[in-house]
This record gives sequence, structure tokens and C-alpha cells, in this order.
Amino acid sequence: MVHPGRAHGGALALIRDRRVATVLSIVAIVAIGAFAKLPEAILPIGSDTGMFATYARTMLEGGRPYVAFYDIHPPLTHYYWTLVELLAGTDWSRTCIGTWGTLVPQPCISLLAHIFDLALTCVTAGLVYAIARRLELRPLVGVFASLLVVWFANESMISMEGSTPTKLTLVPCTLAVYAYLRALPEGRLGWAILAGAAAMLGALTKQPALVTLVALVAYVLPGLLRGEPAARRVLFGLALGGVCVLAPVVVYMGAIGSLGGFVDQPWGYNVERFVLGYWQTPAGLTSPATRIDRVVGDAGGLLFVGAVLGGLALGFGPARGHQRLLLVWGLFSLVAIAGFREFAQVVAVLALLAALGVGRLWDAAGRDGLGLGRPLAGRIALLTIFGAIFVLTSSFQLTELRRAMYERGPSGAPADPEVVATYLRSTAPPGPIFVWGNAAQIYALSGREPASRFVIAEFTNTSSPWVTQSREEVMDDLHQKPPAVIVVDPRAAEPGLQLSDYPALQQLIASCYARVAARLPANWGVYTRASDGC
Repeated sequence: MVHPGRAHGGALALIRDRRVATVLSIVAIVAIGAFAKLPEAILPIGSDTGMFATYARTMLEGGRPYVAFYDIHPPLTHYYWTLVELLAGTDWSRTCIGTWGTLVPQPCISLLAHIFDLALTCVTAGLVYAIARRLELRPLVGVFASLLVVWFANESMISMEGSTPTKLTLVPCTLAVYAYLRALPEGRLGWAILAGAAAMLGALTKQPALVTLVALVAYVLPGLLRGEPAARRVLFGLALGGVCVLAPVVVYMGAIGSLGGFVDQPWGYNVERFVLGYWQTPAGLTSPATRIDRVVGDAGGLLFVGAVLGGLALGFGPARGHQRLLLVWGLFSLVAIAGFREFAQVVAVLALLAALGVGRLWDAAGRDGLGLGRPLAGRIALLTIFGAIFVLTSSFQLTELRRAMYERGPSGAPADPEVVATYLRSTAPPGPIFVWGNAAQIYALSGREPASRFVIAEFTNTSSPWVTQSREEVMDDLHQKPPAVIVVDPRAAEPGLQLSDYPALQQLIASCYARVAARLPANWGVYTRASDGC
């Protein structure tokens, strides 16, 4: 007979062990995410971050989305960045945390944005763990899935600077799946409404997130066809939740006079460029930098290989409860990868599939040693194989880490956009500026007002369905608000952005502007206004 005191002591020890394991897991998840995020956190910002930061500054100054600026993204990212700049300010020259030891000082805005972004990926990891447990996967499998999420979601090639629309879909989409799983057993309406609302929230951050809502609807359709009342309640809840989020956004956009732009730019324009074959242009899927084979080979090999194993295990092996929801979610997510190169968006489902697949192989190794005779030998073989896959497919992250240490360390020098922005902030004549190309970070880093509603060349490159209309509107903007300085991004030499194909802008620069003779990067064109009579 076990003494009651000893039994009570054993229970307390078990609780303490679980708490310690939980704390250690959380610390490991945050540390791994922070290490993965380190390169993009300390490297200079790129065009996407500069673009959203500029939009946010415009909105804080009273500008309306899709009116004061043109953009192809739904509005929630704009308001997310507005919150960041509301808290941290809009001055990118203000630095925080001293010199970070041997690293250059970091802009306060950038630090806050990266902290928020890391926190959101950690929340996603928590939701992924909750999904794993809801699907009757073991705690260690859930922890492994969470670790995969924070690493790959923050890895430089997949994260793409962080705080981008694709990254911001992670929390709402994983919340939608978790709520959906809570709704499924008895068709709980409240959870189904939350699932639909969260999925629509994701879509209002980045359009391809709609595939999550489509996957949830597809999974419940067989039950609906069988006439199950629970399936009807779940489908009704998904629809109601989606409408409850979308309707207020539409009403608000109408109230501020942005409804036409909201319909035309994020939705109509994207449909037009898809129909016209944009994805087959050099800026689309044929770009080497965005092909899935490069992402797998240079950054996400372990994630993709593991996800394939998990998909095969669910497709051809046993599945408990609603585990095959992961397979449906994963298959629909392939649309986001193949059609829209949204790699960060699909990290959560791929991590769950990978953790499931690796977990089953681990269990098999523990039973029969994978044909090696001993369980220990089988598990060591697995660790060796997957470790090699991870190391051999992480070259991009290693390169970015080395680049960050070199460029932002004591021997580093300011990046070209930072040099240009410093000149604009301290020396150039006052007034609005115009940047031709895709260097929106110049607006953010310099703090100068855009002279045009077109902050990047998305609408004005020659592969755009709106190129003629947009270029005419650019010239109208520049005549109504003459820029004090025009900056030509070096990438303007690329197809679709060449000034020789845009004679109106080329003529304006030649007639009214003079190239700056100051010590600026040679590949950047910086022109100040030379004649007030233009």
C-alpha cells in the first residue's frame, strides 16, 4: 500500500516537473525564434518595411488608405504599422539600446516592429501546440512543431523582413484552425464563429490567407452532404464569423472615403494582373529568388521534407480524430505557395505535418530500430539524417548572419540607402521627394514626404495592368506637388522600370533637375530641382 503522503509528494513532483518542462520549452522557443530573427533585426530595412512605415506615417498625418497612397494589400497591415509608429514614433533616425555592444545603434521603430513580430510568431507557436494537442498528438510532438514554427517563420528567406502582410496572417489563421477544431465535435456555434472571424481577419491582412477559410469549409462539406446538424452549425458559424469581420471593415472604408480604392486596389487589381499572366513575368513566379526549389534548398529543407513525410503518413496511414484536417489544410496551402509564393503563411501547417511525420518515424525507430537492430541506433540515424538536411538547407540563413555581423559590426559601413537618406535628411533642399523604383525605405529613413501616391513601382512597372494610367497619374502628382529631390533606385535599370521606357519622367528630370555632385553611392541617381519654372 502506498502511503498517502508519498503519493501526494509524487503528484507534486510530477506537477513541478511539468512546470519546469513548460518553462524550459517556452524559453527554448523564444530563444530559437530570436536567434533566427537576429539577421533581419539588425540589417538595414528594405523596401517593403519602408513602404508600410511610410503608409503608416501618412495615415498618422491624416491620410486615407487607397487615397493618399495606392497599395495592393488589404488594410490591416497598414493599421498594424500605424500602431507601431504610434508607439515608437515615425523618426527612423532615433536609435535605442545604445550601440548594442559591437553592433551599430538600431532605430527604435525597427526594434519595436521586430519585437512585435517575434511575439506574434511565439503566439503562433503556442496556437500550433494547442492544435497538436487537440489533434491528440503527444506533447513533445507539439513542442517540436512549435520550435519549427519559430525557426522557419523568422528565418530570413521566409520571413522577408518581418511585420509583412504574409507574416501577420500566422496568428489569425492558426487561431482559426484551433477554434475550428473546438467547434467540430458538437458543432459549437461560438467556436465556429470565432474560426470564421479569425480566418477573415487573416484574409484582410493578406489575400492568399483565404485558403485557410476555404480549407475549413472543404473539410466540413462531407458532413454537410450527409446532413449532419453539427456540420450545418459549423458552416453557418464560419460564414457568420467572416461576415462579422468583413462588414465593419467595408462600412469603415466607406465612411472614410476609401471604399472604392479598397475594392479596386487590393482585390480588383490583383485579379487583373493574375488574369493577364503577371505571375509568369520576371517579377512573378519565374524569378529565381521566389521559386520554391530555392526556398527548399537554401532555407526550408527540413520543414518541407518533414511535411511531405507527415502528409504521406496521414494519407496512407492511420489517423486519429481530425488529424486529416492537417492534410486538407496543407493541400489547400499549396495554392498559396504555388500561386502566390506565400512561404511564411504556410509555416504553421507545414510545421504540424513535419512534427507528425518525424514523430511517427521516431516512434518506429524506438520499436524496431528502423531495421538497424537497435532502437538507439535507429534514433541516432534519424537525428543524423534530419540534422544533415537542416544544416545543408540553411545556407541562406548562415549567409545573412555573416552579412549582418560584417555590415553592422564595428568594421561595417552604412548601407547605400542609409547614405542617401542621410543626405536627404540633413543636406538636401526641403520639400517632398519622389523615388523611382522600389526603394521605399528612402521615404522612411529620410522622413521626407512622398510627392506621389505611388511609393513603389508596383502599379507603374511595365508588367502592371494599370501601367499607362498609373504613369499618367504619377506625372499629375509631380506637377501638382513638385518634388524637391528625385531619387532613382539602381534597380530602375531592370526590365519594366527603365527610365528610357518612361519618357515623361525622363524628360522632367532632364529639364528641371540636376544630378547631385555630393559623395553619394554612384549607382544611385539623386537629382535636386534646378528650375522653378518647370
